[in-house]
Amino acid sequence: RDITIPFFAGFRLLGFKFRTLDPDDPDENKYINSKGLLNGGYLFGISDGLTEVVIFESEIDALHAKGLGVETATATAGGAVTEAQAKDAYRRGIRRFFLLLDNDKYGYEYTERSVKTIMAAGGKVFVASIPVDYKDPDEFLAEHTIDELRAAVKKAIPALAYLYRGDLAESEMDNFAEWIEQREQEKARAEEIENTIERLKKLKDEQRYNEAVALMSEAGGKLKTESEAEEFRRVFAPPSGDTYDALLSNLNEGLPTSY
Repeated sequence: RDITIPFFAGFRLLGFKFRTLDPDDPDENKYINSKGLLNGGYLFGISDGLTEVVIFESEIDALHAKGLGVETATATAGGAVTEAQAKDAYRRGIRRFFLLLDNDKYGYEYTERSVKTIMAAGGKVFVASIPVDYKDPDEFLAEHTIDELRAAVKKAIPALAYLYRGDLAESEMDNFAEWIEQREQEKARAEEIENTIERLKKLKDEQRYNEAVALMSEAGGKLKTESEAEEFRRVFAPPSGDTYDALLSNLNEGLPTSY
């Protein structure tokens, strides 16, 4: 093997990775782990005391960037960020994760999986990119400065934009900020509808029907919702047909529905 790489996570030396530089070697033979070193448990080279990291795919990418001054550089050690890696990083205090994986079909797949895994662990995720002419950050740094790589990371887009980039491209909105605002409004509206339904159920259980009618009228006007009679019956479930008809006749704007 041409290179021996110590595998650190924080101050712990977990083992060594041995890497060949022979371009004719297949990808699966490029790295060999020392005994006991398992992939996927920790991000390669992660340091304690940080609040954000830049995650590359390979150790070589991370070492190249770290050697040029990017102290936050880490690597998945091949593949997507695992649940164990995300949780360990979050436990260490990392809250912002910048992904810059390889420029190939596998790198794109790993990026999408990594975004979802890190978000599930509680982290804020951003996705950076380099020109498609370069397979990975190591190739990019062979022809560009570290400041240019830093600039690419600074231009990283939020995970939400990355995951729904197709929706954004097809939308009629002029910019990402407008798109995000619309999604936030939709989320807030859905949450308010759910909260209203829970309050209605509570009022029904307590037989506070007049308050329920007032709430439905207020919510219907505010949220601009419409409802069929069956939806009203399902959510509010009044005790008798007469009560149901009386309550329904007092509704001006309809009952908010869950969706």
